[in-house]
Amino acid sequence: MTEPYVEIEKVAEHYKVSLSTIRAWLRNGQIPRDGCYIKIGKTYRFKLSEVEKSVARLNSATASGVPTTEDNDSYKIDYVVNDVVSDLDEDM
Repeated sequence: MTEPYVEIEKVAEHYKVSLSTIRAWLRNGQIPRDGCYIKIGKTYRFKLSEVEKSVARLNSATASGVPTTEDNDSYKIDYVVNDVVSDLDEDM
């Protein structure tokens, strides 16, 4: 049997957070679109088990020091800059 999609209110209730928090998670990519939810017009419907997997991965990554979505772009830039500086140091 396939899992039903639930309303955003059910997701907020499950995590004991506000609707605004769930909407922020959506904007920040903490709940990815692939498999976690569908959007019809302005209405979201979620597969709770997929949201749980996504949040668990995010929590695991954060605990291990991997940058979150918000930090990801600056992390990539820092990484590239460090590589370029290293290459320049080796050439000198």
